[in-house]
Amino acid sequence: MLLFFGGLLVAAAILTVYLFYQVKQLNFSFRKIYPSQISKTRFGEKLQLNPKEATEFSIVLTSEELTAIAAGGINSLLMEVKEVQMEIFPEKILVSGRLIKPLKADLQIETVPEISEGKIKLKTQKITAGKLVLPGFLSKEIEKTLNGFIDGKFAPLYKNYQVEEIELEKDKMTISGRLKK
Repeated sequence: MLLFFGGLLVAAAILTVYLFYQVKQLNFSFRKIYPSQISKTRFGEKLQLNPKEATEFSIVLTSEELTAIAAGGINSLLMEVKEVQMEIFPEKILVSGRLIKPLKADLQIETVPEISEGKIKLKTQKITAGKLVLPGFLSKEIEKTLNGFIDGKFAPLYKNYQVEEIELEKDKMTISGRLKK
């Protein structure tokens, strides 16, 4: 009996070391987007619409602009991500960065933007930490954190407008909508 539990303990230790090793490995092949103050300013200017002048809107956002607003990091009580990159593809938005809390690892999140109650929501498709694909139950907390971040950054737009359409192209996201009723 003691031999069984000893073997179980050794197997658990080996599994823990293996998982830790997999999380620490780099497995990302994304291009580096360097954030700039110009892109961050441009993002803010695009969201400053006058409801007296425009009842409808169409805004084109770039990967550089999204990276510029996210570069400072994405935080919640349970997680912290630094050096955030947001790259737009025709079928998804790839969010990547350095997970600082609860452990240190390179993080990659595949998301698909959706519209919910006139706001942009990022639906998590796949989360990778190092070479390890994280289980689905973790995606809810990460998705909640990402969407809280997006809601905060798009608050000037959401104040008077609702998003009705999202279109993705390589390095471009076009959002369209109208004045709230």
